[in-house]
Amino acid sequence: MGLTSKEARFKVAPDWIPPRIGLLDFTSIQENCMNALEKAFTVSFTLALLFHPHLALGSQKKPCLDLIRPLQDKKDKVEAQGGLWGVFERSDHLKSHSQEAMALDSKISEVLFTLKYLCKTRDGVPLNDLAEYILNNVERKGKEDFRKELGVLGKPKEVIDKWLKFAEGAAQNRTRQLEMDSIKDTIHGAESLINRYGKISDKALQSPDPNPVLPETRTLIEDISIFEKENPCMLKAFQEQSRIPFWDIDENHGGS
Repeated sequence: MGLTSKEARFKVAPDWIPPRIGLLDFTSIQENCMNALEKAFTVSFTLALLFHPHLALGSQKKPCLDLIRPLQDKKDKVEAQGGLWGVFERSDHLKSHSQEAMALDSKISEVLFTLKYLCKTRDGVPLNDLAEYILNNVERKGKEDFRKELGVLGKPKEVIDKWLKFAEGAAQNRTRQLEMDSIKDTIHGAESLINRYGKISDKALQSPDPNPVLPETRTLIEDISIFEKENPCMLKAFQEQSRIPFWDIDENHGGS
């Protein structure tokens, strides 16, 4: 019986063998699929960071603070002895110089506080309560009307001017950026200073002789002061902190 034209069209020849995909062909297909998946992931991840930048900021800040942890540990080791001040106080030969030890303790704390500030504000300085108070009122009432209101509350003109100038700077600093490499360099520079601090403490504990300890204490205080003045990141942090005025809107509790 003959085949219809439709049946003949779909009839498979008895000696026909389906083509096989060779190993190289399969590997090529696999690589193409992986490349496509990688491209899709890259695009998705880029879009996620574009529309949700906080995802990147959190991961950047944590490593920065982690770099400070070894320095904090060294400071904590000295602090466990009562600080360098406590070490000096327990030494008959160094007790009379404990104020210098206290000054060095304070300097080391200042350095660590500033390093943490740099890490936490790498992507901008959050507004404090005073800046929010001023900016919100200026936005709602206008600068001049708010200035008059502060005058009625008893604020002197110089204080009002200082507050308004501070708030303007604070608004700008919300978006100021710091380079991570610069912060790392600053942390590295502070590391040698804090290492010296730990060694001074060890020497004071191990030897009653004040001769090597006192000169090193005084030199380190001076070197930290120079570091704070000459390192760009440290200097910037101090400038930003120094612009924050003391304030208390309730005149019954003082303030300025």
